[in-house]
Amino acid sequence: MHRWVPAIVLTAIVVGFLALLVYYGNRLPPPWCDDVFFIQPAENLARGKGMGTPVLDDLMPGIATRTYWQPPVYLLALAAWGKVAGFDLAAMRWFSRLVGALGLVLLFLSARQWGLPATVSLLPVLWVSLDLVYQYRSNIVRMDVLTATLVMATLLVFGKALRKGDTKLFALTGILAALASLCHFVSLPILTVLWSTLIVRRDFKALSAFLTPMLLGWSFWLVYAAQDWHAFTQLRHQFALRAEIRANALRDLPSLLEWLMMTHWMDFWVILLSNEPPWILLMGMVLVGAAVRKGILAGWQVAVLVAAYLAAVIAPTGGLNYLPLFVPLGYLAVTRIFFVSFQRHWQRMILLALAALWTGCQFLRFYETVAFVPQLEADTYRFFRGLERHLPKGSTVLLRCFPDPYFHLKRHRPDITIYEMPPYPFEPNRMHRLLHRSDYYVWGEMLEGLRLPIPEEADYWQIRSPWLESYKIWLIPLHSSDRGKVR
Repeated sequence: MHRWVPAIVLTAIVVGFLALLVYYGNRLPPPWCDDVFFIQPAENLARGKGMGTPVLDDLMPGIATRTYWQPPVYLLALAAWGKVAGFDLAAMRWFSRLVGALGLVLLFLSARQWGLPATVSLLPVLWVSLDLVYQYRSNIVRMDVLTATLVMATLLVFGKALRKGDTKLFALTGILAALASLCHFVSLPILTVLWSTLIVRRDFKALSAFLTPMLLGWSFWLVYAAQDWHAFTQLRHQFALRAEIRANALRDLPSLLEWLMMTHWMDFWVILLSNEPPWILLMGMVLVGAAVRKGILAGWQVAVLVAAYLAAVIAPTGGLNYLPLFVPLGYLAVTRIFFVSFQRHWQRMILLALAALWTGCQFLRFYETVAFVPQLEADTYRFFRGLERHLPKGSTVLLRCFPDPYFHLKRHRPDITIYEMPPYPFEPNRMHRLLHRSDYYVWGEMLEGLRLPIPEEADYWQIRSPWLESYKIWLIPLHSSDRGKVR
């Protein structure tokens, strides 16, 4: 019977994780425009209308008919899921939740592969399931959790392939790596470590089996890109934004330190809490432990850990979006290092006490967040309903705010035309045309981007936070009643 206890506990953790997201996740509003940016092209693809994102109008070349700023795997997966479950927000969130739950199972299997006993392997799974950033990203329609789960599957198969020297397993690793890399580029540093490991080992047969599916997958994407090379330049907006954020962080020492530590205490544009440990300190301990105690971690495992950390730190465009790529590996490595390094009974008791203490800290932050959700839900409802009543019949509105009212307006005000403004830098003439076509601009005051003069008579709503001052969302009229010019 005791052999089944870890499986039972793992099942309980996974079910509890999903139950928590159902309990409070359904009440969280869309954080901002990301949900519609992924749902709309996936739905259009499933309905045979191409893979465009009309809500972005022409802010990026060809975006209304073809979407290139995001690699295709996540959109294809959403389209397939939506065919079965529907394309409403609740159904799309369930896809992310189930993928997040699968990531927890893969983490347990990876812990066993890395040499941890079954009972100890449950610890990183428990910590990741309680990680608020992992929960948030498993509750929104973004590619982060799917990318992280595909990377976990790739690493799991790669480890088994190295141990057995099986070419077929290396080919399977290549297939998973192709899917991960075409889900998001943030996975590329980790995948580069894997094929570099095969080069160092001079196992060129395995390298060929690994790279062939990757090259084939990328070739298919380039064939799709060849349909409209001009629209393919949408990708430069992604790279320009990342360069801008990294430059801003380098100019501000406190921001740089927070960036490197990955210890942001707030998420979702400083509305919700996060509960991340000081990762850079834990990473230092892991690297020192791996250097002192040879064999605790293989060289490729250490390299993967460093690559995942750097990818999560360097890639973000704001908030903690890509942290799920690193957090499971981080908790796994910490557990492995400390479990192997401290073998005596009294040392294990201290470690157990520290593990219980950190679990308690995670629960505390989680409780604070869940306790705040009803207030956030009430403020969101007041904002959505107020905006719904204020917009005149047949008007056109441009959105850039948290929370995002797109889905509420599409359901309750089908007469209005809605455009979204993402954070990317745009050509001024494209933005100017969109402003002239829009009657109202809905702007959250904490968000960067287009800032327009706010008339004294402009309406606004407040999103309260127990940790910060209230966050205002403004409804800015863009045209005067008599001349129709941009203010």
